Amino acid sequence: MNVYRTSPAKERKAAAELRRAHIRAYLPQEDGQTSTRRRFRRIVAPGYIFADAKPLEATYVRERIGQIQRSDLTTLYSQRRSVKPAPPRPFKAGDHVTIKLGTGPIAGTIIKVQSERRVLVDAGAKTLTVSVKRLELRDSTATANR
Repeated sequence: MNVYRTSPAKERKAAAELRRAHIRAYLPQEDGQTSTRRRFRRIVAPGYIFADAKPLEATYVRERIGQIQRSDLTTLYSQRRSVKPAPPRPFKAGDHVTIKLGTGPIAGTIIKVQSERRVLVDAGAKTLTVSVKRLELRDSTATANR
């Protein structure tokens, strides 16, 4: 099976063009969902299309890059779809943290982890939503000895 280069936004049109010319074309796609539960098909290899041949006149199919065996293609596709482990979250509710700001560090306690990047921190008189990049864990033994 040959690998052809196409414009990254025109893979579906290139596949349709090849199918109209009675050439078997393969465009690996995977299912996806947006936050609003709208389903769509995401292209696994943007800018590439896999086909047996290329017609003489093709608008969307640009050039032949190489050749790949079907078994290798299915292996690559199955590896792409494998589930990746989620990164461990360094912060959890109840952790004592220091917020690094321009005016100086502020001590606080995490109330809630809102997402991978944001947490809700109780900093005494204020409750702040803070980026994880600005947080530093405080040593709990050092605060207990004070």
